[in-house]
Amino acid sequence: MRGLVDSDDTDALNAIERLYLGKGFTKKRTLRKVANVDLDELHVLALMGDKDALDFMASGHSDQRAFRRLLARNPQWRCSEGRV
Repeated sequence: MRGLVDSDDTDALNAIERLYLGKGFTKKRTLRKVANVDLDELHVLALMGDKDALDFMASGHSDQRAFRRLLARNPQWRCSEGRV
């Protein structure tokens, strides 16, 4: 898939954010930034028939189980530490 989509900029940004965000929570701990997903990469996964990508997109980006499985397979998307 790396040949189809150039996500090096997004991967580099995520690596930098991991250094500064820690666990990714806001000051009041009401929100948490977990990942920064390159939509082109997600669309390629869906076009290739990836079940988790299809389930996640079909749910309107709200299927947490499918998203967790996608993050487990694509750790470069993570921009914070800790469990999801």
